Amino acid sequence: MDGTVNTSKEDLMTTHQPKDHAAEVRARTLSALVDEHAVVRPDVPAVTAGGRTATFATLRADVDRFAAAIVASGLEPGDRVAVVAANSSAYLAMHFACSRAAVTLVGINWRLSAHEVGAILRDATPRLVLVDHDLRGLLPDSSEVTTVVLDGPEPGLEQWLSAGAGTPAVDRSHEDNILMMLYTTGTTGQPKGVMISERNVNQMLREMSRQWLMRPGMSFVNVLPFFHVSGTGAVFTGLFVGGEVVLLADASAESIARTIHERRITHSALVPTVLTAFVREPSLAQYDLSSLEVLVYGAAPSGGTLVQDAMALLPSCGFTQGYGLTETTGGVSAAPLRRHGDADDRPGTVGQATANYEIRVVDPDSRQEVARGTAGEVWLRGTQNAQGYWNRPEETAANFVDGGWFRTGDVGVLDADGYLYLKDRLKDMIISGGENIYSVEVESALTAHPDIVEAAVYGVPDERWGESVKAVVVRVPGSPLNEDAVLAHARSRLARYKCPKVIEFTDALPKSGSGKIIKHVLRQRDAT
Repeated sequence: MDGTVNTSKEDLMTTHQPKDHAAEVRARTLSALVDEHAVVRPDVPAVTAGGRTATFATLRADVDRFAAAIVASGLEPGDRVAVVAANSSAYLAMHFACSRAAVTLVGINWRLSAHEVGAILRDATPRLVLVDHDLRGLLPDSSEVTTVVLDGPEPGLEQWLSAGAGTPAVDRSHEDNILMMLYTTGTTGQPKGVMISERNVNQMLREMSRQWLMRPGMSFVNVLPFFHVSGTGAVFTGLFVGGEVVLLADASAESIARTIHERRITHSALVPTVLTAFVREPSLAQYDLSSLEVLVYGAAPSGGTLVQDAMALLPSCGFTQGYGLTETTGGVSAAPLRRHGDADDRPGTVGQATANYEIRVVDPDSRQEVARGTAGEVWLRGTQNAQGYWNRPEETAANFVDGGWFRTGDVGVLDADGYLYLKDRLKDMIISGGENIYSVEVESALTAHPDIVEAAVYGVPDERWGESVKAVVVRVPGSPLNEDAVLAHARSRLARYKCPKVIEFTDALPKSGSGKIIKHVLRQRDAT
């Protein structure tokens, strides 16, 4: 591995098997990965963010400083470090440093409310919290947890790093360590920490780098947040093969296009809301986007002509999507790369299982596999399956079942050739602007209002966001509660993107004989 690549874009996009650069990487942990590249390509750019470019040698030095500070803070292997911050080079270095120190990084969604952030912190019990200055208001008051401010007027970060000077950054990483915990909310409405090991991540890096045709010398522009597995996975994958990652704080279409033009970016991943803005951006004509080789899209409904329009805009670029969850450390299926003019033989598929992964579709009640072409619950098995939920043994047992399978709660169909098509969500998850929103969580927040008897929440089509949240609410008889009051209550307990965009009042909700709300009746009523 020397960082010099002679492969042409046309060669990369042919049907011939590309060179497997993942096989050349010996590292099995993030800590070992940064060391390996710092030896092989020390002067090659690794990370560009906030106007600063760090080579692999510089990145390793940053990682050593962060890891030493972690150890000097008294953290032991298995302890947790929470980060409430926007993407930055410091945040990225912290991921690698946590690997080196054998502690677990808990990435927290900074778009959540203070109430929600507090619940996650109480569950994760971190010994150290890193936070952006303008997000400090999300943290509960506590003198028991060390807090380090990453930016702003405080001398927090440099002071903390200086305290670790002289402490050896001994590599304590191991494949079985829990590298990170990312929180997702399930059908109970309670946040659950998904425990992702070094082994899970390493397998994901090897598979995704192959699927996305990544290689030494490539460059990846990233606007996906690190608190999502897609954001960390995309950036880690670019670094895994010895490429450069460019972190953009500005996710506007023009900023992305300008970066592609100026830095000759080869790879990116965009959620459909950003891709929609990209396609519609009038200033794109002034930028040369021909360097882009692979664009990954997904994480939200992508109906209509969006992908076709994007392909026409970037005719030499390969497009692909896949399927995965936090519990599977990201993508475990991938659709074939397509360019403008290529036939779409399987419209709507999220692809076949990646190597060393299995997909089955089962009857959710009998747990028996259904015939190909029949809808059922999607189950997944492979080395990317997470280690379960933190402090949730019952939910772990219910979802990570015998035989190594993970029950996704999604409804899908496998065709005769093993291509997966997603049809619905057993868990009534809503995806709005690339963010996962669970109806039970929103319903729980709404019914906490004393004048709300019941609420049914589900997704409705939204041209801009893919889906938006609709709430059908039953008020206490005689209550003057109105839409503004419901929305104000929701915003006091939930992140703004989870709050209902549409609120409807009704006297009663349709229910089954067992008392369960029948949401498909509400959806059908909307359609008429």
